[in-house]
Amino acid sequence: MSDASFLSSTRADPTTSVAGEEAAAGAVTTARSATAELYRTNLLRLETTELLSESTLHLSPFSGELDREVKWSDDVRRYVETVRLAIESMDATALGPDTAAMPMAVSDDNQTAKKRYWVDLDSDKFRKHVSGSESARWCFPFPGGKGLQIEPIGQYGAGGAGMTNQRGNALCLPMVDVAVLVPSHANVEEEGMIGGKDYLNGRYFDKQNILAIHIAKLLSQKKHRKKIGTVHASIERSDLRRIALILTPPLPEDLSESNAGDEGRSKKRRKGNNDDLSRKDGKKKGKTKKKTRFRVRLVLGMQGNPVAGNFWFPRARIFPDRCNNRVGPSSDRNSPDQSPTPTYTNALARDLHHVSTARTVHAMSKACGAFNEALVLAKIWCLQRGFLRGHDTFDTTSLSVLLVYLYRTKKAGTRMGPIQVFTILMKFIAETDWLGEGDTIDAATATLGGDNEAGARTMGTGDTIRYAPSEGYQGLAVFSAGNGSLKAAIVLPELGLSEAKTIDHCAQGELYHSDLQKNGFDKSHPKTLLDCYKAHVSGPVFLDSTMTLNYFGSISPSFIRELQGEARKAIRSLHLHSDEPSGATSPFRQLLMEGCRFWRRYDAYIHIDLNNIRRYVGTSNVSAQKGAVYDMCAICGANDVGTYESISRSVIKVLRMALGDRVTAIRALTFGNGETDLMQGNNLMLETDQVPSIPIRGASMEEMKSWGVDGDPQSRPVQSPVADGINRRDTLVLGLRINPQTCHRIIDRGPQANDKEAMASFIALWGKEKAELRRFKDGAIVHAVLWNTDVSNTPQGYIKFSGDEKMGGVVERIIRHVINLHFVVPTRQEKSLLVAFGLRNMMSLIEGVSIASNSSSKTSGVDSTAMHKDIMAAFDSLTVFLRRNSIAVPVISGSKETRSKLGLPLAVEAVEPVSPSLRYSELFPPEAQPLLGDGKKKGGGSRVPGVTTGSPIVIQLRLEGNSKWPTDVKAISAAKCALLIQLAEGIETMKRNGSSECWAFNGPIHVTPTYIDLGYRGYSWRIMIRADQEIKLLSSLRKPSAEALELRTILTKRHVASVMHHSMIHSVHTQHPSAGSTVRLAMRWIHAHMLTGLLPQEAIEILVGKVFVDSQPLD
Repeated sequence: MSDASFLSSTRADPTTSVAGEEAAAGAVTTARSATAELYRTNLLRLETTELLSESTLHLSPFSGELDREVKWSDDVRRYVETVRLAIESMDATALGPDTAAMPMAVSDDNQTAKKRYWVDLDSDKFRKHVSGSESARWCFPFPGGKGLQIEPIGQYGAGGAGMTNQRGNALCLPMVDVAVLVPSHANVEEEGMIGGKDYLNGRYFDKQNILAIHIAKLLSQKKHRKKIGTVHASIERSDLRRIALILTPPLPEDLSESNAGDEGRSKKRRKGNNDDLSRKDGKKKGKTKKKTRFRVRLVLGMQGNPVAGNFWFPRARIFPDRCNNRVGPSSDRNSPDQSPTPTYTNALARDLHHVSTARTVHAMSKACGAFNEALVLAKIWCLQRGFLRGHDTFDTTSLSVLLVYLYRTKKAGTRMGPIQVFTILMKFIAETDWLGEGDTIDAATATLGGDNEAGARTMGTGDTIRYAPSEGYQGLAVFSAGNGSLKAAIVLPELGLSEAKTIDHCAQGELYHSDLQKNGFDKSHPKTLLDCYKAHVSGPVFLDSTMTLNYFGSISPSFIRELQGEARKAIRSLHLHSDEPSGATSPFRQLLMEGCRFWRRYDAYIHIDLNNIRRYVGTSNVSAQKGAVYDMCAICGANDVGTYESISRSVIKVLRMALGDRVTAIRALTFGNGETDLMQGNNLMLETDQVPSIPIRGASMEEMKSWGVDGDPQSRPVQSPVADGINRRDTLVLGLRINPQTCHRIIDRGPQANDKEAMASFIALWGKEKAELRRFKDGAIVHAVLWNTDVSNTPQGYIKFSGDEKMGGVVERIIRHVINLHFVVPTRQEKSLLVAFGLRNMMSLIEGVSIASNSSSKTSGVDSTAMHKDIMAAFDSLTVFLRRNSIAVPVISGSKETRSKLGLPLAVEAVEPVSPSLRYSELFPPEAQPLLGDGKKKGGGSRVPGVTTGSPIVIQLRLEGNSKWPTDVKAISAAKCALLIQLAEGIETMKRNGSSECWAFNGPIHVTPTYIDLGYRGYSWRIMIRADQEIKLLSSLRKPSAEALELRTILTKRHVASVMHHSMIHSVHTQHPSAGSTVRLAMRWIHAHMLTGLLPQEAIEILVGKVFVDSQPLD
């Protein structure tokens, strides 16, 4: 009994055994995943450690502070000291606009208003000065260099925190930031350079710019030139209205020569030393050529201690709701209600925080060793994407202070490694709602491929007619304001205090509260200073501990949206596991090694001529013509952010509202987006930052005329700050990332008729001529905008390519309409093409076009996509014909004898495509010809309308398996030839018998030993036969001859590799519709450079496929 029970208990239970096997398999999978994750994490740690050791620059203004320093650190400190002594030697004098004037030879006239200046002066004092009145001439005293304070700031002032060498700095030389701090006087009666009400109307910035030119002229004098080198005037990155001085030290060999003197050089000549001769040729015996190691940037600021409340102007003027700049035609001097200027005011406050901010970062760098490493990683990540050193992007100071915030708020710990801190930084940037647009950001993210509810609400399907308020049909004020209650605003905590206690104990916040009670504002006014920042600052808000400086004050909303998108990609890349399909790509390469700057990140690029854009916009063209008020100046005032930045941000906001979910990103070109691959070996001052600069001495007349600013502010052209060679651009460049799932929508449906405010905004956005009343199938009668018309707003006519809507044609039409309607001077709309698309017009190289102008004449062109589809349809039809008619059927009903209609002894198992025409890659796909059996013109034609110049479309037949194939290579080749002959005879026999399936065959049939050429449905086809037995026979040879090896290679490439290649490329083109056009453009480029025979098309297709399949960091 016990034995029986023992036997029964050991009987296997199927359920238990299966569950046990699944548990064991899951444990093995988990162990493998953990092992792979450990390996990937360790590898990432090793890679980042090596990157940090190769790119970190150990440089500090304090000798002996760092354990290891670069060899030339003493040279930096000596050079900064030389500059300090030179500036302190300046004598007291009177300065004025004439100090910043260029030589008379550059000016068109000797009059004051016709002079050209080194800097952009635009204050009310300067406007009166150039008016010509002697009583309005403006000058101010300069007390001399002894009163100036020279302090290291930025990365250098923070003990070298975040400094990198040229390889880790986007091929730019390391920049040493030094501040020239000017004393101030709060009392108007006191005699000083800056004081009183200089904070109003740009006076302070004009004085600083004039002083900067005065310092530059001094340092460029002959007595300082040998020790200081060259001096360039450059635009300050954070504020386009100000300049900075770039000092390039002389080469060490030149400095040694000047110190040695003529006597030392004469002794070397007498001794026969030829070093001087070698220096003339740029060489030196036994030593490498000396090169510049660093540059120094002089930035002007103000003396004072903001922590102690030491300000030279009333502290209440720093509130973001104050208006401190009323200069410009857009301002109404008679109106007491002026628009706030938070960006202008923040620039005033920033000049007081140069030294205190550097000390804050320096203290954090000394307290935590991983801080500097994490800062270097974040800096390299930003540089690879063009997110650093732009006029509306991060600078290293704001990036380092953001890391300090993470440490002080305990989001990052001092024991964490640099990779952990970098991950926390990315997560914090991605998850913080900087603009109060949480719903909008989620929807934009969903359009990139998400299938959540937010995406379902905003995504469009086909050309459906629908209305959704989130697609950009709101009024301008509603769309641009965001939700102030949802907007995040952070404050850097004081050391030892929490963020909340820092806000509660802030003296500036108490002053705002008392000022609010004193003036008695209404209930709609923000109750706290933090809420005031949220309400009046359109960009992100990150305040210092005194709440007087917004570290992110110059950052634009478009940049923060792009930054958050890239931060989300970085998090996904860091969290990928190696056992996932996409985990094979290294996150180290994606995040830190591969560049993805402006010119690589977008689908379309728009060039807008700034010469035809109205500078000060009160009402748009539609308001002037139809009476609809659409105040563009309310978007971004030129008095606050400057003329160019006002135009740039206004255009982006209006386009974002008009395009809605058709695009996922709109971004303007900024500094720091030069391609590093194209800048290697370039020794120009421009470098990859593309910041324009000009030498104070030694500049050519053409350079000075191009750089010089007119004395009359009304006649100054608007220029982009980004340099194009040695000149500044006169165009605004925008990049658009197009949403392929919604960009082809052709109807924008307006709001309901009972919502009068929304309807007025909709009509004001599109114009009364474009927004027309339409009745829809649901019975609603609303205003709508239709984009399927071919008529353009430009006299040149709209160029429409094949598949226009899928390639962003609707987006281009919307942009042309909106720009011409709201931003272009009305008298210039009909004169020139003002909006140029940089990439889509390249499609004319490979696509047929149809130009539709205002006249009735039209020229239709070919559609390459439709031509490829016609070829594929013909291939499918030919495949069905060959497979169906190769199947053996009884000759007579009931008979055992079988025979196929084509007479082939073996059935066709598959018809395999090989030609590029069958995978959307043919540069110029063939067009169907009537005499080859064009299916669209059944019955053929009397003549051929054109000549077929392309190669035949290659396909191959794979026959069913059979053991009766010959065992000799030559016999197999003969059998294949016999099958081809039988195929040709079978088709001719069916045609003679009047088979209805052969109507599409036309033209002669040519048979060769390896292939057969025939015409079917208007196309020329080349059919080959694949015999796997032939390849197996050649592979089984023990000692194959050279001829056998060559034949095996040819057959494998022709019949096996080509089919595998075709299947792979076709799958890429199916998943990414634009891959086919990319291959064809690449082929056109290859042909244009006469490289056709050197690089095969298959190699080009693989290269393009690599870009689409492994699209990081683009995807």
